[in-house]
Amino acid sequence: MRSLKLTSHFEELLSEKIIAIQPLSGGDINDVCLIHTNQQKFVAKVNSASEFPGMFEAEAKGLEKLKDSNTFTIPDIIRFGEFDDIAFLILEYIDSGKQADTFWEIFGEQLAALHQQNDSYFGFENDNYIGSFATV
Repeated sequence: MRSLKLTSHFEELLSEKIIAIQPLSGGDINDVCLIHTNQQKFVAKVNSASEFPGMFEAEAKGLEKLKDSNTFTIPDIIRFGEFDDIAFLILEYIDSGKQADTFWEIFGEQLAALHQQNDSYFGFENDNYIGSFATV
């Protein structure tokens, strides 16, 4: 994680003592880590608040919209915000499961169901990001 002050801030937000932080690999925009507490695990994403303003708020809204579709398992949003020019998004940790033989069939059905969702307008209701690019 980026700083001891940020770790302390997360402990306050989570009301739990952080016992370990494990970096996770993946993207090139955010730093991502697995946070271990005595009681549970969380995933935290952090980046520059000034470089990517509103990114995690937009991501949280997108995740909520996906969750509302009842098609895929989407992690709960624990908290998002800013601290010392660091933007953060803390999510529920979902452990990897064993891939069943029917994984791709079920995935395809869920993806089709997601794309059957409709609304009275086109596009998303909020500005968002595609990678590091704001969609304004």
